[in-house]
Amino acid sequence: MDVPRDLPFHLSSAFRAVGLPWPDVRIAHFDSAPAELGEHREAPRPREHIGRLRTILEAFFGHLDELAADHDGDPKSVSRHTDDPCVTGVRDDWAETAALMPDLHTAITTFVQQLLGGPRGVPDYLAAAPAWVKARARRGVRDEPTTGHAPAADALLRRREDPYGPRICVVTRPPPA
Repeated sequence: MDVPRDLPFHLSSAFRAVGLPWPDVRIAHFDSAPAELGEHREAPRPREHIGRLRTILEAFFGHLDELAADHDGDPKSVSRHTDDPCVTGVRDDWAETAALMPDLHTAITTFVQQLLGGPRGVPDYLAAAPAWVKARARRGVRDEPTTGHAPAADALLRRREDPYGPRICVVTRPPPA
């Protein structure tokens, strides 16, 4: 089971022990949405839903934190109690909410995108070249490099911060010669 990126590291063993599929909602990506919506007449609704999503996530993480604290922060102790009432109680309390989270997240994302003028196309993550590329001498090749570590890393970092970008990224390289 994948651990959500928003999950604090010290809660990962409790998250795995509870075993509920929880989407990688990345609520921080919604932080800019209220500002982008400005004074739009529909803006209060997504703001309220984003706040609810944040509250739900913080409450779930709070329960995981209590579970970890009850086991003295010992990951092995939590994992040994997967079928014990201490863990099953958290699982039972949150099973319905965990099932609703992907739909809630998708609904908020779709609504915000519609208010902002529809879903954005897949951006060109190499559109803004790093400073060292702009400063290099022209040698009769392409204006911007399309291979190499720096452009690839720069593109990955921009992709990671794009709230409307694709959720899957495949990184490849040519086979060794």
